[in-house]
Amino acid sequence: GLPKTIGIHGDKGTAVIEQDDILKWDFLEPIAHDNDVKTRFAQKVGASGGSSNPAAISHQGHTRQLTDFVNAIKLGGKPLVDGKEGRRAVELIQAIYASNATGKVIHIK
Repeated sequence: GLPKTIGIHGDKGTAVIEQDDILKWDFLEPIAHDNDVKTRFAQKVGASGGSSNPAAISHQGHTRQLTDFVNAIKLGGKPLVDGKEGRRAVELIQAIYASNATGKVIHIK
């Protein structure tokens, strides 16, 4: 099978993610931590996933996210993905499912 890939293209930017790697992360108005995101999740050579072999699904994405969260608590900082951004990700996924089910465009905030 093919690797899991999601691409989001809009009038203000593009993000393309394959497996746990960011292939494209370009926006009309960049923000301060864009380079951090690109560096942390840059494509790894030879990476594969579970599309053809579920046992090949890596835990590294979750490990990186939890490590970042714990470090933010320890150091008193803000995690790369805070609660607000996590909620937006869930809203996006729900909108994708709703759009697929209804065949309509779903607008999110």
